[in-house]
Amino acid sequence: MFVVVGEVASGKTHGIVEMSAKTGAVIVCHSFHHMFYCMALARELKLAIPNPVMFDELSSGKRLHLKDHYLIDDVDMVLGRLLKTGKIDGVTMTGKIYSRKEIEANEV
Repeated sequence: MFVVVGEVASGKTHGIVEMSAKTGAVIVCHSFHHMFYCMALARELKLAIPNPVMFDELSSGKRLHLKDHYLIDDVDMVLGRLLKTGKIDGVTMTGKIYSRKEIEANEV
């Protein structure tokens, strides 16, 4: 697993859309709006990606996706939806941290 960390508007979603196009992994989003943003960004970049899904749809079984690979965009927001809270104070996870530049250089 890899982790992309960056400030707001630093290109994290751009990188995850590129990774989805490269690997075929489905992007899991925290909201309907963000799901459509990912699709619009892929169109703008002329990249073919699987249709993103909202976390709520995936967790409730409304949309069944039998995929082996997922990319979670804005994991803090997805966890907030899962826990029904607006604020996550911290997380730990195992993985390598990549910058946007490393993703652009295909080092992931």
